[in-house]
Amino acid sequence: SVGSVVGLVFVDRLSIGGCIIPQQGFVCAGLTAELQNRFFDGVLGLAFPALSHTGITVLTQLGAQAGIQVFCFFLEETGKPSKLVLGLPDDGRFGPAGPVYSPVVLQEWWTFEGSLSVGPSLVMNASFFALDTGTSYLTLPPSYF
Repeated sequence: SVGSVVGLVFVDRLSIGGCIIPQQGFVCAGLTAELQNRFFDGVLGLAFPALSHTGITVLTQLGAQAGIQVFCFFLEETGKPSKLVLGLPDDGRFGPAGPVYSPVVLQEWWTFEGSLSVGPSLVMNASFFALDTGTSYLTLPPSYF
């Protein structure tokens, strides 16, 4: 199951990546469900407008005010800091093959098409995947087990 957050929407000044958004909505976490061992006061997501609970999204604001159309996450193992990069990262962050680009095919979740292998075993081929940086869960339909 998927966790959820319910709360009032508040508007405040947001400073992120050198860009100041004078009025950005965010959800104050009044009630959470199925989010054990996760503690936070609010949610400021990177959703597309179709999934936004606050109206104009942070990404819309960053694009309009700072021309930021690209972002990426560098996710590290436990104990090492992960990083959100607004704009294109420097090439030094990638190995010799460079980054892998996959276009978004559904602008609700960050949905893309790809394949999944575990070791040498191909589990799913030419399937749709949805990325959510708010979770580290990987879920597959039961038919793949």
